Amino acid sequence: MSSHPLADLLESIDRAGQLRRVTAAVDAELEIAEITARVARDGGPALLFEQVRGVRLPVVTNLLGSRERICLALGVRDPDEVVGRVKELLAGSRSGGWLERLRGAGGLASAGRWEHTQVKTAASQQVLRIGADVDLFELPALKCWPRETRRAITAGIVYCGASTSRFQGAGLYRLEVADRATLAIHWHDHQPLAEIFRRYQQQGQPMPVAIILGGDPQDLVLASLSPAAYADPHLWQAVRAGMPVEAVEGKTIPLHVPAQADVVLEGQIDPTAPPVEIGPSAGPFGQYHPARSARTIQVTAITERVNPIVTAMVTAGPPCERTVMTDLLSRITLPLIQTRIPEVVDYHAAGGSVPGGVVYMAIRKTFASQSQKVAAALWGSDEFFLSKMIVLVDGDIDVRDHCRVMLAVAAHGDPARDVHFHAAAGDSLDLPACDWPRTRRMVIDATSKLTEMPPAQRSGPVAMSPEIQALVLRRWEEYGF
Repeated sequence: MSSHPLADLLESIDRAGQLRRVTAAVDAELEIAEITARVARDGGPALLFEQVRGVRLPVVTNLLGSRERICLALGVRDPDEVVGRVKELLAGSRSGGWLERLRGAGGLASAGRWEHTQVKTAASQQVLRIGADVDLFELPALKCWPRETRRAITAGIVYCGASTSRFQGAGLYRLEVADRATLAIHWHDHQPLAEIFRRYQQQGQPMPVAIILGGDPQDLVLASLSPAAYADPHLWQAVRAGMPVEAVEGKTIPLHVPAQADVVLEGQIDPTAPPVEIGPSAGPFGQYHPARSARTIQVTAITERVNPIVTAMVTAGPPCERTVMTDLLSRITLPLIQTRIPEVVDYHAAGGSVPGGVVYMAIRKTFASQSQKVAAALWGSDEFFLSKMIVLVDGDIDVRDHCRVMLAVAAHGDPARDVHFHAAAGDSLDLPACDWPRTRRMVIDATSKLTEMPPAQRSGPVAMSPEIQALVLRRWEEYGF
């Protein structure tokens, strides 16, 4: 395993001509975000800011803002290599007798628990700051947009739980810096971190937390895939190519933390401490999320490697780093979704947004009213249950071609028959929701109709005969092309 995975990735990106080093002094409030947003909109390189005013550490933004850089982070030439690994692991879990399959199902249920190799010493603990030496303002937390009230850590991977043998509840969460030793964290009630916190709250015990900054970029990729990454250990194994993570015991908390991290923030969440208000903050659709209630993390220690580097993500409307990741990484999670909903051929978060927005879904349709079955299954899954609108099309439609999807809606959709609504739990950050905490989801069935439509009204796609296509191809040069 590399001694400094993030530095090695930056070197690879630099050799590929996809890294820009910014040597001029910049400000963590607004300036870094504006530079990054401009570069990301143009599909530009990763940015390494070497001098951030008032901050000890350099910060990298737009790290995973292109297909090529994500592949470099995963150590593959094409995402399909990871897709192949996932399929192989899934096929292996389905082999054997019923007992083996039952054990495999138990593995699928062990969300967010990652085996690792324990080590005595770690690069992530070469420097220790504890007590009065803890100062979160020295870290390159960013204020990205004018109405945000605090600087925030935007690419910190949060681990929690009392187990010292496995990682639990990992994911990306926005962490606002409240003071020198306090972070504010917001989560949704359905997220794994919320469920783990409720267990500690019932027991009246503080929940230990570790926040990982930098380190192995593959872990950042996995955290960005949440919740799919933690709903199935096959994805974890596939991305990591079967390599366990080296971990070391925390200095002030009963958790093991990744040994190759650049910076680790150790702390705890006191369930008896009153919540605080955070926000407004920018959301993935390019609008501000309103102020909301959050729990506080008391940071007890900061451990670092020598010469650490910290990553940050600038949240904005598409195109941005997160939307590039969402689009590309949907291919990696597709085999997992197909194990539960075999009709699914492909899906795409429309507009480069997140799956919580509008999703185009291609399905293999074989019987009447199958679209309603698929929609119900999607809303019952961790990945899509917050999706506000789902457009279902036939399996031969390219869901990344917005025009073809809209043509399918026009050709096959009837508002009176093919628009369906579903009552569901609301998203507290969904601004248009008028009846939160309950709201409605919508599905548009733009698939070709089978027995739902009388034979006289059915139609097939307009297509040229194979004979004429072959004739034109033979005479193509004769036409002057």
